Amino acid sequence: MPQKITAEISAEQFKENFNFNEASGLYNDPMFRLVINKFGRCYWLLAHDNLQGPRFSGNNVYYQGNNSRLIRTIYPNARRIIDVGANVGNNTIAYSEWAQKVESFEPTPTTLKMLKANIAIAKQQKLKGVYWKGTDQEGDLYRDETAKAGWYTYKGVHQPMDVVADITVHEVAATNRNEGTIDILDHTDHGGHNHVILDSKNIKLRETQKLVPVPARTIDSYNFEDVDAIKIDVEGSELLVMQGAKNTIERCRPSVQVEIVPKQCNLFNYEPQDLYDYMAQYDYVCISAVRRAANKDQRDMFFGQSIGMKHKQIKKYMDRLFVPREIHEATDYGAMAQADNTFNKLFG
Repeated sequence: MPQKITAEISAEQFKENFNFNEASGLYNDPMFRLVINKFGRCYWLLAHDNLQGPRFSGNNVYYQGNNSRLIRTIYPNARRIIDVGANVGNNTIAYSEWAQKVESFEPTPTTLKMLKANIAIAKQQKLKGVYWKGTDQEGDLYRDETAKAGWYTYKGVHQPMDVVADITVHEVAATNRNEGTIDILDHTDHGGHNHVILDSKNIKLRETQKLVPVPARTIDSYNFEDVDAIKIDVEGSELLVMQGAKNTIERCRPSVQVEIVPKQCNLFNYEPQDLYDYMAQYDYVCISAVRRAANKDQRDMFFGQSIGMKHKQIKKYMDRLFVPREIHEATDYGAMAQADNTFNKLFG
């Protein structure tokens, strides 16, 4: 049975806590709901989406937050970050708190409404303290401005969550070709599994799904400069995106975060190992963002460690961060050398 998500915020509560009106108009559409997390960050989600809800509301903060922390540690003064598969803006907004520019790629029409509304909210919010008291599923909107809060700390100090980046939304599907359109599967009941469809002839759609043709472009076609990181989460077509970013990877040598799910890779006729091999040819290493908080001394025991370039060794973790070898060797990840025995047991 789906979990009930109660960390929602009404228009009246929003105005009371943030001193401006939410202007997207989505409050008037029963298809959407606005949720809030403990730091006050708000996201429009699909009303019946119990996949995204637990990730973004209540005590939960940023989905894939460990990877965002790792990227911020490597690039504390990031110039440009590319977010491919931006979805409702979770990563885009996280990156925008410290990067100079964020390029946000999202082609799905339903999801675009939420992405643009969430970015608009984030740009106006001035977050301070905590806003939620309870568990992930039950609790109350709660404002305590005196609480020291934030998702990223530097020398023990929580860093501000104000949006500082110039954010550009690109309404295209990033892929390995730079012409025409490509079909994308648009889910209207949950937004986590939208993806491009290479052959739509025999696909069977549910009532809550529709196929939408969207423009197809490569990352390389934008000729971006000063790219420090690229995040790719596109439900299986990650390799296609990487192929379309070949020149950008060679020229800028950004770190590349990729989601790897074998059954999704198979839909696009490649194996998970192909992603490692693609990055290995450019002398990249795969880095762990796992943070085990079993006890205080081991909190960061895998953070920033090289975990090899063989998928079979680390297949239990979906997200990978590939880092140029020279950047990895020059980065101080902090307390990353602890608990080597446990690390070797998992990844050796």
